[in-house]
Amino acid sequence: MLKSSKYLLLLLAIPFLLAANYHKFYLSLFQFKYAKAEKSLQCTAKIFTDDLELALKKNGMEVSLGKTLPDSVEKALFHYTQKHTHFNSGNKSLSWKWVGYEQENDVCFIYIESKLDSLPPKASIQVDFLHEVYDDQINLVHFEANGTKQSFNLSKRNPSVQLSLQ
Repeated sequence: MLKSSKYLLLLLAIPFLLAANYHKFYLSLFQFKYAKAEKSLQCTAKIFTDDLELALKKNGMEVSLGKTLPDSVEKALFHYTQKHTHFNSGNKSLSWKWVGYEQENDVCFIYIESKLDSLPPKASIQVDFLHEVYDDQINLVHFEANGTKQSFNLSKRNPSVQLSLQ
């Protein structure tokens, strides 16, 4: 009887022991690609839908993101994206053009681009998506140009990176 009580106690304790080691992580992916033929910098962002909804709510828009969006929600999503995604060269910041939005399962895909005739020798990328929602949010940035790919982890403490492009 005592032996079976120990097993029962152990079985009841397992979920609590596992929960103590459980830690949520917050990650989004941003893929920047310089398309030389189109003379544009293209960006695809992959963000968990529930996290993006929380960010929009914190910015005054309570929305439910689905497969299709009303124009007003798409406009708010573009505004949020412009505010939190920057590519700077010297004193000039690129202005983004909205390309579109898609949703697959629990992930949102945001597409933006900007005219860029040629790559500058140096630039910086700043992505501070969801930092107002999660202090430990990581935005993984991939930058691809001229056959070379660079990757960076951007966080609330380090939301930007300097690029040497030539």
